[in-house]
Amino acid sequence: MKRDRKLIFSEVRRVIVKVGSNVLTEDHGLNLKAIRSIARQICKMHDDGREVILVSSGAMASGVKKNRTCQTTA
Repeated sequence: MKRDRKLIFSEVRRVIVKVGSNVLTEDHGLNLKAIRSIARQICKMHDDGREVILVSSGAMASGVKKNRTCQTTA
């Protein structure tokens, strides 16, 4: 029996949102439009009583693009 996605999601209490660097950044830096959209969606889920966990691989990429440097340590 296949259940409707909205029905299944209505029962979810915890949501993990994984956002990659390609979503968070553009050629010239941060993609603020995408970040605002993600923030609004997370706020809505939180307001609906869900625990939201945000996982991002974009923090390093956004910093590198801002500083135009990438230093690694061994």
